[in-house]
Amino acid sequence: MPDNLERILQGYFHPKEGRPNLQKVPVNYVKRGKVKPEFVACIKRAKQLEQKYFESLEKAQENRVVEQYGVEVLTNDDAEWIIEGAKDFVLEIEEILAS
Repeated sequence: MPDNLERILQGYFHPKEGRPNLQKVPVNYVKRGKVKPEFVACIKRAKQLEQKYFESLEKAQENRVVEQYGVEVLTNDDAEWIIEGAKDFVLEIEEILAS
């Protein structure tokens, strides 16, 4: 995309003054025919990409938790255990610094 076109689109969708021109298009507008047919495919593709992006973020968060804490699913008990460990660690550091 040329820089000029990108700058124009940036100014349109994210204006310096006023509200952004971004709007969510509910699915029922597509069903009622209020969206031009040539944009229906774009909307479907955008929804697929949104779902794929959400799933990849969710997977990345799960991987981070597994790597950082060594647990597959973080339950309340796991969270309490992690918090207690962190508190004990801080107390030990404070004792070392106090001596």
